[in-house]
Amino acid sequence: IARANGVVNDLNYLGTSGLFFVPSGSTLDYGEFHFSHSNMVDVASYSRFKQGDSVYEGNARSFATSPFPGIEIGMSNMGYDPDKGSDLIANIKYSPTFIPKNWFDVAVGAIDLGGETGMQRALYAAVSKEFDSSMGEFRLTFGSGSQRQQQTIQRYQGGFAGIEYQPFKWLTAVAEHDGVNNHYGFKLHTPVSWLGKGTQLY
Repeated sequence: IARANGVVNDLNYLGTSGLFFVPSGSTLDYGEFHFSHSNMVDVASYSRFKQGDSVYEGNARSFATSPFPGIEIGMSNMGYDPDKGSDLIANIKYSPTFIPKNWFDVAVGAIDLGGETGMQRALYAAVSKEFDSSMGEFRLTFGSGSQRQQQTIQRYQGGFAGIEYQPFKWLTAVAEHDGVNNHYGFKLHTPVSWLGKGTQLY
């Protein structure tokens, strides 16, 4: 998943490339395939519409790939209670390839297309800009979006922002505001040379 240059791209909780909940202005690189599993499930969506904390224990499995340059498609399956089934989410993201990479990255996308529940359904636009320094690489992301579902957490609508700091290819510090909540953390990636054939764990 490591790019030749720049901050490492991987999947966020909702199954699209980005930070933790915030989408970035770029897509996965052409030909890449990502799979993720986490126990984060949106309380407002899956815990009987309970309001409160932003995540709750459950199961979220996601994959995404880039079949064409600038195009990213993916799916997630999320569930809080095995007896109540789960929610299948389809995502798509587009980033114009004619914009020079040393300028900035911009992307538009849709989360949770179609389906019966549409608990995470959102449209968004994001812009990311990378900076190199002697201390490592930085990526700033800004954007906005909309969610039509009133029973879920209204991410993106007030605007979102995030910063990633990558002092090493295997370590990224992340801070973001998704329009509702703030999140902070670290991402660890195995070095490209460990598993071979471009495979990494993160």
